[in-house]
Amino acid sequence: MAPRTQERAAAEREHLFRSAWAVLKRSGYANASITEILAEAGISTRAFYRHFASKDDLLVAMFVENADVAAERVAARVAAADTALARVEAWVDAILDLGYEARTRTSARLFASPAVRGVFEDAGQAAIAHLYAPLREALADGLAAGELPTADPANDAETIYSITWRLVLDQAQGRSGLSREQAGVHVRRFVLAALGASPV
Repeated sequence: MAPRTQERAAAEREHLFRSAWAVLKRSGYANASITEILAEAGISTRAFYRHFASKDDLLVAMFVENADVAAERVAARVAAADTALARVEAWVDAILDLGYEARTRTSARLFASPAVRGVFEDAGQAAIAHLYAPLREALADGLAAGELPTADPANDAETIYSITWRLVLDQAQGRSGLSREQAGVHVRRFVLAALGASPV
C-alpha cells in the first residue's frame, strides 16, 4: 500500500473510532448499530468494511488502542519514580486515575460494562498483562534489593492489580463511595503491609 493511501486509511480508521465513541456514549453498546456509526461518521458501508468485519471487531480495535495508550501512560509514571516502592505506589495511583479522572472514566465505564466485556476477552487478557508488567518489574527489583522483603512478584502483581482495578470498575460504574484519596489509602493499607514496606 502506498504511503499516501496508508495515511488516508489511517485517517479514515481514526475518524471511525471518534464517531463510534460518540455513538457509544450516546446509545450504549447494545443499542449502537453500524448504521448509526456510519451516519455519525458520514461514510459508506463499504468504507466501514474496509477496516472492520463487524461492530465487535471495531470495539476490539478501539479497546486495544485505548489499552495501549493507558499502558504507556502507566509505564511512564512508574518509570519516573526513583525507588521500587515508589514505583509500586506510582502504579497504583496511575491505575486508580483511569477510573477517577474524567478523561479516562468514560472509556473505563464502557469497557467495564457487562454488555461488552465478553467481546474482547483475549485482547483484554493481553492488555491486563501489559498494564501490570511495570508493577511486576518493580516488585522484582524491590525484592532483589531488600526494599520489598516479602514480595512475590508474579502473584503479588496479579493480586494488586485485582484490588486496584476493582476500585476503578466501581468508580467507573458509579458504585464507589470512596474519594480518589480514600481509594489510594485503601489500596496502600493492604499492599504495603503485604510487601513488608512502609509508605513513601
